[in-house]
Amino acid sequence: MQQAPVSAVLTVFNKADVLESVLDRLRTDGGPLLREVVAVDDGSTDASRALLAGYAAGWPALRILHDGENRGPSARLNEGAAAARGEWLLLLDADGILRRGAFAGMYRLACAHALDALHARVKRVADLQAGEALGPFPVDPGLEVSERPLATLLERRGRVRMAWLVHRDCFQRAGGADPGIFVQDESLPLRLAGAARRIGLCEAAAVCEPKARFNLSADRRQQHHDRFLAHFRYLSAHPDLPASLRRGLIDRCLASAGRATESGLLPEQSGLPLRLRRLLLRLGLGLDTAEYLAKLASQLTQQPGIRRPEVSV
Repeated sequence: MQQAPVSAVLTVFNKADVLESVLDRLRTDGGPLLREVVAVDDGSTDASRALLAGYAAGWPALRILHDGENRGPSARLNEGAAAARGEWLLLLDADGILRRGAFAGMYRLACAHALDALHARVKRVADLQAGEALGPFPVDPGLEVSERPLATLLERRGRVRMAWLVHRDCFQRAGGADPGIFVQDESLPLRLAGAARRIGLCEAAAVCEPKARFNLSADRRQQHHDRFLAHFRYLSAHPDLPASLRRGLIDRCLASAGRATESGLLPEQSGLPLRLRRLLLRLGLGLDTAEYLAKLASQLTQQPGIRRPEVSV
C-alpha cells in the first residue's frame, strides 16, 4: 500500500501554551496526506515534552525526538528532517498553526506546478481566535512560480518564516539549514532556493502565529547577525555563482551589516560608509568586498549576547 506523502517536522522549545492547538490542526487537516509528525524538542524547560508524550499516547503518527540538550532550531530542524520518512517535508515552527485547508492546499499546488519547494506567508495574529477568523487557506493564494529560485528569493523580502513544503530530494541537495547558524530563519530559504529547480511563493498566509510570544526570530540583534552570516557563508561556499547572484548576496550582507551597526551590534567601520558601498555595488563598479565582508563576519562572531551553535560547521 502506498504511504502518505507528507511528514510534518516541528522544532519545539517551550511552546506548551500553543503546541496542542498546532497538533490538533495537523491531526484534523492532514488527512490521508499526512504520514507522520516529527516533533524535535530542543531541551524545553516548560511542559512541552510532557504534552508531546501525552499527545503521542493517543496518536501514533506523532514521533518525538529529544536528548535534553538545547542545540538550536537549525540543528533540530535538520535532525527532524533526517528522521522523517515522507517524500515531502512540511517545515513548521511549533507555535505556527496551519490555516484550515492549508495542508492539502499547499500539497496540491506543489504537485500541480511540479515544484521542488513551496513557501507561504506566516500571519502574526493577536491570538488563536484571530487566526481562526482569517478563514480557510484560499483556493487561489496568489502563487508565483519561478525557475530561477535563488534570484527570485534575493529580489523578495519576508520569506524567512517557517511555512515551507519541500520535496525531500531538494532538502537533501540543500543540506538543510546551515548548521553553523543557530536559527534557521535566514539560511534555510537561501539554501532551499539554491538547490531548487522550480519554486513557488504564495502571497496568502498558510500559518498563523500568536504575536505575544517571544522567540529568537523577534530578537533584532540575533536577526541581523544571522542574516549577515547566512548570506556570507552561502556566498563563501559558492564561489562560482553568476555575478548577478553574487551581487545580490553581497548587497544582502551589506544591508544586514548596516542594520547591525545601527543596533550597536557592529562598530562603525572605517573607510567607505556602508551605504556608499551598496550604491557602488549596484552601479556595478566592481568594488572588491571579499576582505571587507570577512572582517565584518569576524567581528560579528565575536559579539556577546548572540546564540550560536556550540560547534561551528
